[in-house]
Amino acid sequence: FPPVEFNGLVRIEEPKNSSYKNGVVRYAEPGNLTISVYIKHLEELNIDIRYGDFIGYSDTEDKIRYYTVTNNGKVTSDNKHKMFGFKPHYRTITCVPTQENEFRGV
Repeated sequence: FPPVEFNGLVRIEEPKNSSYKNGVVRYAEPGNLTISVYIKHLEELNIDIRYGDFIGYSDTEDKIRYYTVTNNGKVTSDNKHKMFGFKPHYRTITCVPTQENEFRGV
């Protein structure tokens, strides 16, 4: 599918600095991406965000970092996502960084 731009409240977690092979090899990994988006906005754009979808977010002016959706936020039965405890009005979508060899964008 062609890319679609949508508005949302974005939060990027701190990068993780990890190691493997008993601490011999270290690597830094970008933090996870969390997006809160109004359900009505997604309906207006006629898009649905699902598990495994790729989301691009501008890391700098000339670089886009890609993330993979790991939680599509469709379960909105909690009070946090409901308006006046009655009708859900937004979704919280969680994504993890995508490896550069997995998806390179358009």
